[in-house]
Amino acid sequence: MKRILHETIDGVEHRWCSACKVMHPITEFSASSKEWDGLQHVCKVVRAAEYRKYYDVGVRSLWNREYLLRTKYGLTVEQFDAKLEAQGGLCTICKENPAVAIDHDHDCCPGRYSCGKCVRDILCNRCNGGYFGDDIGLMQRKIDYILHWRESQKVV
Repeated sequence: MKRILHETIDGVEHRWCSACKVMHPITEFSASSKEWDGLQHVCKVVRAAEYRKYYDVGVRSLWNREYLLRTKYGLTVEQFDAKLEAQGGLCTICKENPAVAIDHDHDCCPGRYSCGKCVRDILCNRCNGGYFGDDIGLMQRKIDYILHWRESQKVV
């Protein structure tokens, strides 16, 4: 028996959701360049539930955090947490925003990955990206931060 994937009901085009086995209006499906009709094969409600299940705090997200810290920055979760606690949870440069971005020396490891030896501190997104606007004081603190780190590497 052949399943109908598309059908017009009351003048509105519907599509079959392969997960919940129900016809939904096509507005309930996200776009997909991989599908023959340009729509995902599962509805937005099912897709959202899948994402929540995948990203909820649990084994998968903890494993993902551990994996990313290890592969991208050469850090363990314990090392990261200790560094974050030593900083009081705030950005090393501005001391205002939550520290969320791991900073490393791009002269040692250009690109997005670090060997782990050149990890400096954890910064906020603004200070890590250099979005200081006209705040000369903040720019100077970033310069001092980098110079201090480079000097400490020469001593070692």
